[in-house]
Amino acid sequence: MSWRDEFLVWNQSEHGGIRSIPITLDKIWEPGLVQKDGIYADSSGQVINTDFYRIFLYSDGEVRLNTAGYYGSNCDINTQNYPFDKHKCNFNFISFKHPLNEIVLRTANEINLDIYTEHGGWDISDTYAQGLVTEFDGSHLSNVLNTVTLRRKPLFVFVNRYMPLMFITILNSVTSLIPQNCGERISFAVTVYLAFIFMSVPLVDDLPQNSITISLSSFGVLIISLFNTANVIWSVAMIRISAWDPNKIKIPKILAKIVTSLKANKDDSSTSTDDVIDIRNDKSVGKENNQDEDDEIDNAESQEEETADDVTWNDVIRVLDKLYFISTFLTMMFVMIIIIIFWIVSYFEKPKREA
Repeated sequence: MSWRDEFLVWNQSEHGGIRSIPITLDKIWEPGLVQKDGIYADSSGQVINTDFYRIFLYSDGEVRLNTAGYYGSNCDINTQNYPFDKHKCNFNFISFKHPLNEIVLRTANEINLDIYTEHGGWDISDTYAQGLVTEFDGSHLSNVLNTVTLRRKPLFVFVNRYMPLMFITILNSVTSLIPQNCGERISFAVTVYLAFIFMSVPLVDDLPQNSITISLSSFGVLIISLFNTANVIWSVAMIRISAWDPNKIKIPKILAKIVTSLKANKDDSSTSTDDVIDIRNDKSVGKENNQDEDDEIDNAESQEEETADDVTWNDVIRVLDKLYFISTFLTMMFVMIIIIIFWIVSYFEKPKREA
C-alpha cells in the first residue's frame, strides 16, 4: 500500500541527492487498516504485520509499505455443484481510525497474482477489487473489498471417485449377459454390488454434509446406487422366471411373438438370399409359382404359430437380458456424457461479479 504525507517532503539537492530512505513503522503515520469480518488466531485483525514489513519514504512524501501475513476470510460456501463448485471469498479492509472526509481508500480493479503459487486442489478463476463506503456508528468509513473466486479442480475427484463407480455399474449390468441357468450369475452380481458399496464410501465421505443445498453429486450417487440395486434385483428376477413352467404360467402372446420374430430374424440372417432373387427374376414361373408362394406364406404362418407355442421362459429371458443390457449401457454412457459436458461448461463459465 502507499500514501502521501506532506509533512515528510525534502529537497533531494539539499540532502545529497537522496531520493528514498527506509524507515520504521513507529516513526510515521499509518492508516491503521484492519480486516473486517475476518478470521484470525489472535482476533486482532491488523493488516500490517509488525514482524514482517518494509517501508520506504520518498522525497516527494510518498510512503510505500509492503507487508505479508495470513488473512482469513468467511467464504460464501455453495456446494450444490460439487465437485464443480465455486466459492467467493471477500477480504474487506477498512480504517476505523479516520472517517470518509479524512481518508479515502482506493484500489486497482484486479488483484495482483504475480507471486501466487498454484494450489493442487483449488484454482483462482477470478479476482476483482472495489472501493466502498461503509456506515458505522453514524460515520461513513472508506473500505476496500477484494473478492477472490475459488474454483475446485475436479479432475482428482472425477477420475478417482466417479469413474470407478461408472465402470462398476457398467460391469454390474454385464450380469444380464450371463446365462440364467449359470449358478455364478447371482454370485457375480452380489460381488460387484459389494464392490460398488466399498468404492462409494470414500465419495460419500468427501461429499459436503449440508441439507440446505444438497450437492448434485449426492443425487448422482443415489442414481448410480439405484442402477446397481436394480441390476441385482433383475438377476434374481430372471433366475426366478427361468424356473417357471410355461404349461402352468402362460407366456403372453405379445411377448412370445416378439421373441419369435427376433429368433426368425436371426435365422434369416444366416441364410442366403440368392434363391429369393432368382425366383423374383424368373419370368417363366407364372401363376404356378404365385400359388406356391401363397402356400409357403400359409405354411410360414402356421410354423410361426407353432414356434410361438414352443417359446419357453428361457427364450424370453435371453431376449429381455439383451434389451436390459443395451438400455443400461446406453443410459450410463448418456450420464457420463452429461457429466463431462457439465464439467466443461462449469470450467469455462465466467463468474458473475457483484455490482
